[in-house]
Amino acid sequence: MKFLTVRSLVVLWVLVAVAARAAAPQLVAPDRTKQLVLDPRVIQSVTHAKLTLGTIEKDPHNPLFRADQPWENALNNLYPNVLWDADAQRFKLWYKCVLTDKNVIAQMADPVTIHEQGWFLLYATSRDGIAWEKPAVGQFGFGGSRANNAVARDTPNVGVFRDPHDPDATRRFKMVYDVGLGKPRTRTSPDGVTWSEPQEPRGFAGYHGDTHNNAFWDERSGKYVWFTKAFLGERLVARFESTDFVNWKTSGVVLRSTVAEGRTHQTYCLPVFPYANGYLGFVMMYHVGTDRAVDCELAWSPDTVTWTRVAPGTAFIPRGPKGSYDSACIYAPSGPAIAQDGKLLIFYGGDFFPHQGWKRHCLPALARVRVDGFAGYEPSTPGGEATLITQPLLVTGPLQVSADVRGSLNVSVLEEPGFTGTLVGGDVTDGEIKWPGRDTATLRGKMVRLKFTLRDAKLYAFRGLEMVPAPVASTGVRQFTEPLDLSLSFPGATNGVVLRHTTDGSEPTASSPVVRGPLRLAQTTRVRARAFLPGVTGGGPEFDAVFTRREPRHATWPTPVTQTFTFDQPGTEWRGADKLEQRATGGVAGGYLTVSRGGGLRPFAYLPHNATNGLAGDWPVKFGGSGAHLSFHTRATEAGGGFQVELFARDLAPWTYARLPRFTTAWQRVTVPVRWDWNDAEAEAAGWVRGLAAFSWRDTITHLGRVVVAAGASGGASFDLDEFSVTAFAD
Repeated sequence: MKFLTVRSLVVLWVLVAVAARAAAPQLVAPDRTKQLVLDPRVIQSVTHAKLTLGTIEKDPHNPLFRADQPWENALNNLYPNVLWDADAQRFKLWYKCVLTDKNVIAQMADPVTIHEQGWFLLYATSRDGIAWEKPAVGQFGFGGSRANNAVARDTPNVGVFRDPHDPDATRRFKMVYDVGLGKPRTRTSPDGVTWSEPQEPRGFAGYHGDTHNNAFWDERSGKYVWFTKAFLGERLVARFESTDFVNWKTSGVVLRSTVAEGRTHQTYCLPVFPYANGYLGFVMMYHVGTDRAVDCELAWSPDTVTWTRVAPGTAFIPRGPKGSYDSACIYAPSGPAIAQDGKLLIFYGGDFFPHQGWKRHCLPALARVRVDGFAGYEPSTPGGEATLITQPLLVTGPLQVSADVRGSLNVSVLEEPGFTGTLVGGDVTDGEIKWPGRDTATLRGKMVRLKFTLRDAKLYAFRGLEMVPAPVASTGVRQFTEPLDLSLSFPGATNGVVLRHTTDGSEPTASSPVVRGPLRLAQTTRVRARAFLPGVTGGGPEFDAVFTRREPRHATWPTPVTQTFTFDQPGTEWRGADKLEQRATGGVAGGYLTVSRGGGLRPFAYLPHNATNGLAGDWPVKFGGSGAHLSFHTRATEAGGGFQVELFARDLAPWTYARLPRFTTAWQRVTVPVRWDWNDAEAEAAGWVRGLAAFSWRDTITHLGRVVVAAGASGGASFDLDEFSVTAFAD
């Protein structure tokens, strides 16, 4: 018999005492009345303030457990899925295990490999989040025994979530994973331990998967949402949605690296969870072009579709010092937010080895951050004063704030002079603001703007006000040459909502004209509009945009900047797929190019982004003016096929223009329009199509790299190209 030492008893007593004092964990539910200040919809203006990430505290017990079982061959990336089960009073963890050594794979009952590896989904539980048990669930054989904690097998890249929405209790838990690119799978379970046979969901493409798949039922949209990877020569984040967990619709790429990061730093995965009045995500940035490390950054979204990295290039959960358990890679968890004793618990995976190869361990660890403390505003300079003014918000209850206050935090209601409250010293979560001599009940049902003044304080969130959406326009176009019919609508519940607008630049009020149909814009006009809700004093946030009437003609520019490729001299830098030939005669005025390709694939000619005398650069700076015309001559041996022009941001992703005449057998001149000041909607209205992984139009045009002329789907096996030029114009 083994006996505990005195030291062990003391340690045990301390742990028990700490556990006894700790409050019970709880899942943090979404809250439409809580507004994070990192949400750009909330803040109207900022003066002398900066948004900084919250402070992460790592638990001294990290790593929480080791890979100490014979089947735990490689806890590769870990991909932790964590849930607090209030009924069982347990933390539950589902984590990834790769069986990579052949002698270990051979110990699996009926060995099956995917990517030549064996796969277990392992399960652990804990009462306090520190000491973990690996229960012998007895489901899958290994080494002649079922005494292990594997709850599923042959399941790479798993996300697990509890689904309170499904009326069928046997499907309470759900699993999403993939067995390779384009091969997603799902399973269901009554308890997260015993799982159904795999099902094949529909709607995914051959480039989706191979990452930490994660999904959840989104109460706000009334749909399941699933996040996975889109691999299109680089790692991108893709989103899907479904109402039945079987048929899925893609939203395309919803997050990617910046143009400057290119393929050097890639978005590896994005575990997502609802929080406050929006959604947060832990985006794992894979530094594949440098040290192959992985950093965990923070991302935010209003709707799970449009994502913004809160502090690009800065880790939210920082890696540890060199040689420590989490010095190389951080993999954040999938699952809802969990709070305990004023802290959010983030169970992540930490690795001291770079993201490469199968045989590596990523061990579970715990980080904490104060509730609501993902990011907050504070004065830009120490000892300085910062001011934040919110958008108009609907008061629904007492104002509460989450802030760290060393000096003071003052808040006033701009629409109600004399409504001023102050916090002095202390860190508060949902701390109620007191208004001396004023009754906060008089604010309920009013739209108000708050002014926060910070002195040696950091504001993370406030509560007791709801966001009313601004009106939205029927188009993103802001420039037009012909009269434009503009429709305005309210994106929320419309019962009794009245939209009022002005077209003279004045602020919309309760007496401004009601929007009753499309507005006909025939000249440059500033349109402002607000929603007015029944029984509510004041209007919501504004729609405010200038629509510019632009003459269709361009003024004559005496000395336009032009760059031309005649192909008359040998040694062109243009390239082609599969074959490019430069011919000395027979072109429009001398030499020309012939590009051809076999196998039914479309041929294309391109000028590389790194060509010595190429077109790469910031085109508005390079060429000046207002835009440019891309002109060239083409012909083909067979008439009738289509062709297109593609402009890439560097060599990363293109915009495509295909509103071109069909190929002819004689030389024909083609001109394609480009404007520097187009937004995405305006570029699309002009005929350009944004690629699946493309950057914005303006990011592309200011980081122009590769230029392509390509045959379309029916463009034939070869075509000729001559006299390619870019000529700037000015309005």
